[in-house]
Amino acid sequence: MKNAFTIIELIFAIVIIGILAAIAIPKLSATRDDAKIATIKTNIMSSTNEVIAYATSKGKIEDDISKMSQILKNMLNDNSTILSANKKSIKFKFGNKNDCIVLLLRKNTTTNNTQLVINKPNTADTKCQMLQNKINTDNYPITIAGKLIVD
Repeated sequence: MKNAFTIIELIFAIVIIGILAAIAIPKLSATRDDAKIATIKTNIMSSTNEVIAYATSKGKIEDDISKMSQILKNMLNDNSTILSANKKSIKFKFGNKNDCIVLLLRKNTTTNNTQLVINKPNTADTKCQMLQNKINTDNYPITIAGKLIVD
C-alpha cells in the first residue's frame, strides 16, 4: 500500500501549478491596469462635470482649477495629479507619464470666454495610450463662461 506521492507526481503537480501561474499573472496585471484606467477615466469625466457645475452655480471661475472640484483636490492630495504653476491646469499621471491627460482652463481669444479643455499629449507610453483611447474628447472644449454654458 502506497502512503506518499512519488517524485514524478510532485514534479507534474509543480509543473502544472507553474503553467497556471504563468497564464494567470499577466491576466491579473492587465485586469489591474484596466481597473486603474476606469478609475482615472471616471475621475476625469466627473471632475469636468464638477468644474462646469461650479462655474454655472457660482457664476464665476476660480483662479485655481482645483478649487472648483473636490475630486481634483482629492487627487492632488494623493499625488495622482499635478497642479500647474499657474493653477489653470491639472496633469493626470498614468504609466510613465506625469501628463498623460491634461485638464485645463483657457481663454478663447476670439470670444473672450473661458473653455474647459482636455488635452492628450503624444506619447510612446502604452499604458498612457490605453487611458487616452478611453477618454472621448469630441465635446471639448466646453465653454463654461460667457453666453454659452454647454455646447
